[in-house]
Amino acid sequence: MFDLRLNVVRYLEKENALRLIETIRKNPGSCDTVWLSSPYGYPSIETHQKWAEGLKEISELFRQNGIRVSLQISNTLGHGEYIRNRDCSGLIYEESKAEHMVGPDGTIAGYSFCFYGEYFKQYIYETTKLYAQLKPQTVWIDDDLRPTNHSPVEIGCFCGNCIRRFNDAYHTHFTREQLVYEINYGELIWRERYIKQIITGMQQFTALIAKAIVEDSPESALAYQYGRFSNYLGSDYNCIFEALHHASGKNIKSRPGGGFYYDKTPMAMLEKALQINCANSVLPDYVTENYAEIENTPNVAFGKSFEGTCKEASLYLAYGCNGLTFAALNSGQENDEYDEKLLRWFSKYRPYWDNLIRCNAQTRCGGVGIYSSENSYKKQLAEGEAAFSWIKMTGVWDTQMMKVGLTLSNDQDAAKVLFLHSETVDYMSDEDINKLFMVPVVTDCKAILKLIKRGYEKNLGVRIEPINNALGSEWFAEHSVNTSFVGEFCKESFFINQNDPTIYKILDCDKNTEVLGVFLNDLTNESIGTVSAIVSTYDSRGDCAAKWAVFGYCFGHDLINSKKRNQIINAVDYICNNTLPAKLISNEQIVVIPRVDANEKTVSVSLLSCTIGTSDKLKLAIRNPINSEFKIMGANTEEQKIDFEMCGTDFIVELPPLGPWEMLTVFCR
Repeated sequence: MFDLRLNVVRYLEKENALRLIETIRKNPGSCDTVWLSSPYGYPSIETHQKWAEGLKEISELFRQNGIRVSLQISNTLGHGEYIRNRDCSGLIYEESKAEHMVGPDGTIAGYSFCFYGEYFKQYIYETTKLYAQLKPQTVWIDDDLRPTNHSPVEIGCFCGNCIRRFNDAYHTHFTREQLVYEINYGELIWRERYIKQIITGMQQFTALIAKAIVEDSPESALAYQYGRFSNYLGSDYNCIFEALHHASGKNIKSRPGGGFYYDKTPMAMLEKALQINCANSVLPDYVTENYAEIENTPNVAFGKSFEGTCKEASLYLAYGCNGLTFAALNSGQENDEYDEKLLRWFSKYRPYWDNLIRCNAQTRCGGVGIYSSENSYKKQLAEGEAAFSWIKMTGVWDTQMMKVGLTLSNDQDAAKVLFLHSETVDYMSDEDINKLFMVPVVTDCKAILKLIKRGYEKNLGVRIEPINNALGSEWFAEHSVNTSFVGEFCKESFFINQNDPTIYKILDCDKNTEVLGVFLNDLTNESIGTVSAIVSTYDSRGDCAAKWAVFGYCFGHDLINSKKRNQIINAVDYICNNTLPAKLISNEQIVVIPRVDANEKTVSVSLLSCTIGTSDKLKLAIRNPINSEFKIMGANTEEQKIDFEMCGTDFIVELPPLGPWEMLTVFCR
């Protein structure tokens, strides 16, 4: 479950490998598997053969000492221009027949290749077979197995062969320029057909790699490293997993990633957590192991700290991963003392990590699901919109409301409420919108305006208007959502809204709107309109379908006062009949991550401090726990039982203060 990616050059030296083995032995639980790799670049077959022979000897040494050995295929389609500094003489030479990837504007990627290229595919097949002979426990295919991000080509492939292939399949005569136009601005069928061609090519190429492995090492597990950053292949990357599964007949492993190479800006760790969670949320059932990427490039002492590495790993486990891969010892620039310190930290965190993984079995993140549509790649572009902007993923990595305790994740299936970004509306189909009207949603007035402009005014009991000269404050109305702060106020900071200062008011059209906040003029105390409300949605028959929490300002960012924070979270809880699996009662900058099982029972709640300060003691409400015996645990907190008090049906627990970026989990045993 815990893999160390190694600098192969360093550990090909037997003395270095033996010292690492001893360090692993001295730090129980710090490493289950070492992860060796083929060289970056495209060297000759002979060079690959020598490299594989060196790996074979060192692999046996690790295995003899009870450490499993996996292997990374470091190059498939190509990482981009920076590979020019590596040995690429096996494919790149004068009169080479290797077929390069080409972008929609005709740009040629000098160090990346077309997935349909026969000469290129044969090279990959032959080199992969050399490494399969090492009989690795798992073969990890690196994340350049993708049709995007092959600098200088961002989107491919549009080489002459791919254009001819498309024209032959559909009896057309498109030039590259004409086909690119049709894919973006023409009838949707052309986009769908081109995506199908890409998927077919990617699957055939992936199947060839899998074939090379399975032929020589049928016991090896197959695994795919990737990041889900666009909708260029449709709504997921499952076509790659499907090819691996079909070729091997086995369950597949996944390693979702997302950067965050050093901890200078720790907030970026939250974004990566959502990126990983976004990838995991759409995996097929046969992908049973997902290992979070913790990548400390350039693997030096002043990049990512030891404890920072462990805190990052803990967060990704809380979001549902059940394994970890550490790219932390693969530069070879630091000494053995550095390695030992890092593994000592891993050993310390291992009991906590094991508990998190046990809780992840058969559970999902619960609470509020960030809404995204599997149809978003079908967005019809208007003339003037950027070509290929339909591949964009909207809102799925927005961390702002996480920081105030809203239980956000991309696990829509387990969500009590869906979180709708206004930009996402642009990428939704009519079918998507009609389904959304049937469930509780939290959103802002910008999204409501877009829905009305698309013709859905009959499904909404309100209209939206901008407030001109919005010099005022929101006063909290008499409503159960506002609890103890009725009559108090919130004012949005100029420093937050200077790029878009518009505040919107909500007009009640169905006499069914519940007012949460009213905007008052600061000078005259005159009421200008409702700016926060619970609104009703209606189905096609005109029947009330669901309640939505709608906000006219101050939504989607975390610089808010405690009253506004509580209004938003309470409103979200209200529209799902107070069934959020967990609510942080304390006004602290804490990320809250509940996990629930298939019966909607709360299994655990992890809390991560996302500030440089130490919190006060924390009060947390837990709903519908799988068991009422609660235990807490963290890296610095041994597992211990805690008491609770009942408040209605809520189990209220008090937790110790959290230090800067410290994480703690309540396990409902």
